[in-house]
Amino acid sequence: MPITAPIGFAAWLACLVFSVMLFNACSKAWFTLRGRPSPSESLAATNALAARIAVIETCINGCKPEQDRRIDILEKNQVELSNLILDQINKLYNRLNPTAETLAGLEGEMKAINTQLTFLLTLKQTQKRRR
Repeated sequence: MPITAPIGFAAWLACLVFSVMLFNACSKAWFTLRGRPSPSESLAATNALAARIAVIETCINGCKPEQDRRIDILEKNQVELSNLILDQINKLYNRLNPTAETLAGLEGEMKAINTQLTFLLTLKQTQKRRR
């Protein structure tokens, strides 16, 4: 009995569907054996990650104004602290500068006294030798 055209076409179509299904099953088995997810599983995982990333970005954008406010406060406090430290350094310098000048003057006087004492000792030794 000869096969008519529509029945032959349906048989070829059934064989094609069976071949595609067999290829998909073999492909999935191959990916499973290699330890890699199949493309459909990869797509599902990628979509899940994209959804999680969107949630995290939304959370971050919600927290950003508070974070910016805190950073502004910290920067303001840093400037105040820096100014306070500079004031303290200037006060300390103003206290140390006169002391350093006085010390330099005393050091000069000590050198002068040392020179005079050396001269007097030398003079006394020369007088002792003459006697």
